[in-house]
Amino acid sequence: MWMQQIAQLDLSSTWVFGVRWSASGKTLAYLGHNSMIYFVDEVESAPAAQNLALRDLPLRDVGSFCL
Repeated sequence: MWMQQIAQLDLSSTWVFGVRWSASGKTLAYLGHNSMIYFVDEVESAPAAQNLALRDLPLRDVGSFCL
């Protein structure tokens, strides 16, 4: 299977557990080992990231979030 890199994001320095694209394909969400959820808009042009900090242990699956 051939995979092509569409972007390299240096927006966080953490291990990534789960990754999911929104239905529109414009927003990427991923979970970090640091108990943060990251939302990245406009990945291909000018990435803008927002994050949400959690107090509990890190999540492992972003599939339970609606984007």
